[in-house]
Amino acid sequence: MILVSLYFVIPFLLLRFYNNSHLDQILNIESKKTIWINRYPDRILTLVLLYIFYCICLHVLIFFRGIFPFFYIFMHNLEGIMLIEVTLIVLIVLIFGTLQGKRWAWWGAMLYFFVWIVSLVITFLNNSFLDMLTILSFPAKEMSVFQRLPLHGYHIIIFFGLPLMVMIIIVYRSKKYFHHS
Repeated sequence: MILVSLYFVIPFLLLRFYNNSHLDQILNIESKKTIWINRYPDRILTLVLLYIFYCICLHVLIFFRGIFPFFYIFMHNLEGIMLIEVTLIVLIVLIFGTLQGKRWAWWGAMLYFFVWIVSLVITFLNNSFLDMLTILSFPAKEMSVFQRLPLHGYHIIIFFGLPLMVMIIIVYRSKKYFHHS
């Protein structure tokens, strides 16, 4: 009951806070000098934040034996970690190119996420969820729980592929903010 009431109380408090007339005086955004982040369009900042989010997500894979779907196989251990790091380096280069509005960064991002989706789809269509669990080698008790889940490769494709498809759409729609080098 308390949790349900919070769904109404918290938005009400937030609206009341942000509609307060004193907040404009406190923040007084117009009187402050322009900071560096205001030089970039919102779409570019959104892309950069999403790229940073993907950098963090890729680091999480290292905790799972460095597993990485790579065209038909799961790379793992040192090979997987090296592939993750190469992927991160490419993503960091894309961040710098995106902040500069370079056209090659736009093309690179389109290619990057397209290749990532293709690799994910090919890998999970040719391997099962149990194949991935075998590589991860969880403890027996956790393994028995995961083995009872009715997951197949296409479930994983939807779970990971859908955000990557959305990312391609976001990159595509931001094309006008990139200029020729």
